[in-house]
Order: sequence, then structure tokens, then C-alpha cells
Amino acid sequence: MIWKVMLYDNGRARAYNVFNNISFNKAIQEEIMSVPELTFEFIEQRVKELAQWQFWSRCEYEFLVTGWPPSAHDKPYKLDVYEQLRMNWDQFISYVYNIYCFGEDEDNGT
Repeated sequence: MIWKVMLYDNGRARAYNVFNNISFNKAIQEEIMSVPELTFEFIEQRVKELAQWQFWSRCEYEFLVTGWPPSAHDKPYKLDVYEQLRMNWDQFISYVYNIYCFGEDEDNGT
């Protein structure tokens, strides 16, 4: 599974796959696989709770946004992983739902 967001790490921006976070990925698998009949609403609620717990306002999962070109009076805005997921929430949840309910993972060719 691949879903990338941006992180600010040691002065550089880098792409980060949220599913590389072992505890987040494992929690999703355990939570979702324990329910016999999955609904879109159930997956959306559980993934929201897990994403909030794992990524919400934790400084190691932040991206700094500033104006371009940077100026002295531009204040950087910290955008955490959870906020980045929420920007494309419907697509993110559809991706997770399709993988767990239908086994569709376009990025991996399955």
C-alpha cells in the first residue's frame, strides 16, 4: 500500500508513505481484518481514529509551508500528516476500502 505525504526532515522536504509507519499499518490491518463485514463508514471511522492517534500534531510528522519567495514576515505553517490526509480524505478512504474489501491496489499491480 502506498499513500505519500510530505515531511520536513533536517531542513529538506521529502515524500513519506504513511503505510511505512509500522504501528499505523499494523493497527489498520488488525482492526479491519477483525470485522467480518466491512462497511465504508466503519473503515472511515476507524482509519480516522488511528490516523489521529498516530499522526495528529506529532512534530516528527510535520511539513512546513511558507510563502514563495520566502520573506521575513512570512510565518511558516506546520502541516501534520493527519491534516495532509484530511485534504484528500475521500480518496484516501476509498483507497483503503478498495484494498481491504476488493483487494485492489493499483500501485502494486494487483
